[in-house]
Amino acid sequence: SILDIMGNLRKHFFAPRAKTIQQMRLSFKGTPYNLAEKYTDVTKVIFISYYYCALDPNVLFMGAIALTIRYFADKYCLLRIWSQAPYIGTGLADFSRKYFLSFAIVAGAVVSSYDWALFNFDRVCKGESSFDGGTFSVMYYGPGDDGETAAQRDITVTFEETVKVCSEEKCCQENRLSFPPTSDFLDKKELTWMSEEQEQVTRFYGYTSFAIVVVFFLLTFAGSIVKFVLSLIRPTYAPSGADQHVDFSSVEGIDGYIPLIRVPFQPYPLIATNIDDVGQSLLGWNDPGHSYDDYNLIFDVPHKGLMRNIKIEGSTRNFEKLKDHNRFSINESRNENAKPIFSIVKHWTPEDNRSLHP
Repeated sequence: SILDIMGNLRKHFFAPRAKTIQQMRLSFKGTPYNLAEKYTDVTKVIFISYYYCALDPNVLFMGAIALTIRYFADKYCLLRIWSQAPYIGTGLADFSRKYFLSFAIVAGAVVSSYDWALFNFDRVCKGESSFDGGTFSVMYYGPGDDGETAAQRDITVTFEETVKVCSEEKCCQENRLSFPPTSDFLDKKELTWMSEEQEQVTRFYGYTSFAIVVVFFLLTFAGSIVKFVLSLIRPTYAPSGADQHVDFSSVEGIDGYIPLIRVPFQPYPLIATNIDDVGQSLLGWNDPGHSYDDYNLIFDVPHKGLMRNIKIEGSTRNFEKLKDHNRFSINESRNENAKPIFSIVKHWTPEDNRSLHP
């Protein structure tokens, strides 16, 4: 996405050759992006890094490098390439940090404990009998001048310990439901494969992962469970924060919740509600040469309860609301009892409240 081939082509090739202002504005629309997908990619890298860190610790460094590159690439795209996204607050980041990222640490600890316990995954256990060693003749099959040839070789074995391969009925490394995965739960008398050092590491990893799982569930879900139980007995609501004595209408640059429909071939979104009683600054965008009525769908759908049926032409920037415009006119033939077919949006400013409650 950092190359943005189509975006650069639209800006530097199609925009200078556009025949209308609308075509030129369409060429400068940013590339849309989905914040949820970005969090999914980051979470995927973290999960993979923790999942395989026991087998290859280098994946932690590779994951850190990947996240660093992702950070600078997304920062560049956010400032230079991507289109403006709706403000969604910190809810997604808080939820991802509380559940997914913390769960990645828990999953990494549990998977690492199983990796150390089941290493080296060869389904071979220690034998019960001893072996004196000896020399054995084996047939060797390998490439020759005339194709594959067979040759007999002598192999001398001096290792005295024996091993046994797991059978199809019972295997030493299929006790994977035992938790924590330590030698106390996995090793059996007839199925033993861990060395003394592996038993120590496995015991440390197993009980540490068990403690991490318990702490995760306590910190993540215990508070919610206790709060739910207490809510059945007594009120538990407590307001968060304090009144800053700042009205919504006093915040500069704030956008209201206006139903909009974004169309790829339109430079500005389409409006799907009546905004006569809404401050124009709450829409978050403005076409300097046209009125919002040119983008409002209510004039495209015949309706008996339509508040007005005549559009306001030209720019309306000098008016706070459309109803303040000198060419604003009410549809006298409308049916006031007709049910609305679009969403209803209202905005009461502090001035409106003072006029209603002097």
